[in-house]
Amino acid sequence: MEKPLLSIGIIFKNEIRCLERCLKSFQSLRNQLPCELILADTGSDDGSREIAGKYADILFDFPWIDDFSAARNAVMDRASGKWYLSVDADEWLDEDISQLVDFLRDGSRKELIYGITIRNYVSPTDTDAYSDFFGVRILRMSTGLRYVGTIHERWENPEGSGLSVYPLDKTVLHHDGYVMLNDGSEAGQEKLQRNRRLLEREMEADPDNLLLLTQYIESWGKNYKEQVSSVRRGVELVRAKQENWELRGANLLRYAVHAAHKQDLPELKEWIALAEEMFPDSIYTRLEVQFDASEHAWCDMDCPELIARGRKYIKGAQDYRAGRFDVNEALQSPLASWRFHHETTLRICVARAYVYEHQPKEALEILQILDYDTMDGDQTTMLLETVLCIHMFSETDASALLKEVWKKINRPVSSREDAEKRRQKFLLTAAVQFTPEQIAGQKARIEKTDICLGGIGQMRAEEWNIYSQMEMFRCGYTLFKPLRGKTDLGTAAVLMDEKNPKTVNRLLAGVKNFEELPVQALSCALIHGAVFPLPDRPLNIEEMDVFAARLAQNKDALYKITENAVSTDFSANWQTLLWTRGLVLAAVHICDWTDEVQGLSLAKAFADVERAFLTAYYTPEALQELSVLPAMHRFGWRCAQAFDALESGDAASYARFLREGLTACEGMKKMVEFLLDHTPALQEPKPSSELLHLAEQVRMILSAYPPDDPAVAALKASAAYQKVACLIEKPEMAGGLVQ
Repeated sequence: MEKPLLSIGIIFKNEIRCLERCLKSFQSLRNQLPCELILADTGSDDGSREIAGKYADILFDFPWIDDFSAARNAVMDRASGKWYLSVDADEWLDEDISQLVDFLRDGSRKELIYGITIRNYVSPTDTDAYSDFFGVRILRMSTGLRYVGTIHERWENPEGSGLSVYPLDKTVLHHDGYVMLNDGSEAGQEKLQRNRRLLEREMEADPDNLLLLTQYIESWGKNYKEQVSSVRRGVELVRAKQENWELRGANLLRYAVHAAHKQDLPELKEWIALAEEMFPDSIYTRLEVQFDASEHAWCDMDCPELIARGRKYIKGAQDYRAGRFDVNEALQSPLASWRFHHETTLRICVARAYVYEHQPKEALEILQILDYDTMDGDQTTMLLETVLCIHMFSETDASALLKEVWKKINRPVSSREDAEKRRQKFLLTAAVQFTPEQIAGQKARIEKTDICLGGIGQMRAEEWNIYSQMEMFRCGYTLFKPLRGKTDLGTAAVLMDEKNPKTVNRLLAGVKNFEELPVQALSCALIHGAVFPLPDRPLNIEEMDVFAARLAQNKDALYKITENAVSTDFSANWQTLLWTRGLVLAAVHICDWTDEVQGLSLAKAFADVERAFLTAYYTPEALQELSVLPAMHRFGWRCAQAFDALESGDAASYARFLREGLTACEGMKKMVEFLLDHTPALQEPKPSSELLHLAEQVRMILSAYPPDDPAVAALKASAAYQKVACLIEKPEMAGGLVQ
């Protein structure tokens, strides 16, 4: 075998989940350069050793002695390459190895220690959820450096050696070990407990060691409650300038601030100020501390504080991505909030704060730079709500920004699925602005009348307090008018304010997807004379019922649309008949049957439409044998018969047909009861005051005689008694007259 240029060292135990992935990822590098794979098994019993045997040049057992450095050094002792690369089993080499190959082939390189990018994933499914940091992983073997530390082992430069770490930033090791550590699994918890046990043992011997204390804080992950005592002790050690405070202090303080933010500790502001005072130029202060400070200000809706902190974070993030930071400092620990994704979230929050501070132009400015390619659905919602704030609470023109947002969220750069998620979130957020309640509330605020406030979305109480006091200039739906021609949402916004029937019909004809058209826009169009369904785009009966059900979200609008539909020749064609039927059915189902005029009109329309539909759809024989019809149609046919009987003057048959219809469809009980109680032909005429007086006189005479007295029989046979007999024998007809 050719003498290796690079030795790749790995220790493992029970890594069947990921070991082969790791070893396969180095195959391309081994094909291009002479490399050796050296693996130490520290006690596997899950088949990992068999996997390792297929790839390793050297494979040996190393009994576990609770000391990572001992295991790592045992691997290094067997290495014969010029360079050494340390890898974990839950890591894998990125496909782009060009920088690493060029570096290894370049025999002129004099540097001795190199850091590469470690990409830590925190989600098993979201490949965008990760943090990067530089890890010291490549060493020239001639340095003679050894690993130190029983856990979180490291190569430690001797005092005064002058050895510096140089970055190979485009060489990436992907790492998903944190996913397992944070997923609550038994294996993950065992590893965390092992790590804490080893750290606690080291800390017993060296309790003031800032590196060990920081690593111990990190070992608790997102269990911030357990970190509190450690971060408090760490802050005091840094404040006292404990040994290595200049190197380790900024990183420890960033963890203290993060825990204080998550646990809402009273020391939060004090620790933020301490980090800024002691380490103003540290990337941990400029990024992590400012991000947490900004997020806390957002939670408190402290807008000036959010703007100030957010601006500092944005500058820090830009400097970090441009490489304007101390690389050696960043080797200590991963940065959690450096990505464009985090900056996008913060920019949106800062923009909202600018709006609430009556600075809309600044809000527009800060939204000019956003990472749309990694934007998720929640960020899309936040962004659109913020653009809505600019539009509603100021006279600033946000149309150019809106067009850019719509264009860029639909770009399938990362994936079509992500773009579709953003698009759907945009449409859902926008649709809220078209609801009757929202429009009524916003118009009332513009007109300064007393009505329930219309909001934007799901707001916390702290933000709502600010939002509710803002002066409103425009309704939210008007923001989307510039999108006409780009999306049906823009057409919907124009339809909301258009009353000319010809223009309304022309706009409606341009709608591409009626399912995405806000229902209130369709309601406005129909109220103002739009023809629907469109003549050249017929719908089936199920589709019409869906549209009618959507219109029922606004009861008053549906009644008006239904009234317009039944006042026309709805039997003119099949589409019109089906559409009118769908409208009437929807109106019947939402009617509360309390308004006499409206209820009688709706019931008559229902009967007319059912008559027209059933006679067109079913044969006369089917209508004679009603059992073949669905229950609602049996009820509808009986209603049609009932109103036919009523028009011919047969009130008794009218009532009978209604009761027979109710037998077929018990769900229409409220409607039948309403008709029986409110149809004038079924109501007895109210007796006059003279008749009531005569009935009272007759009652008094009758009360003076026993029931079997001949005088009683003679009185009941008289013409006077016959006039008032119903009032005496049915006292409810007299409004409570007692016999």
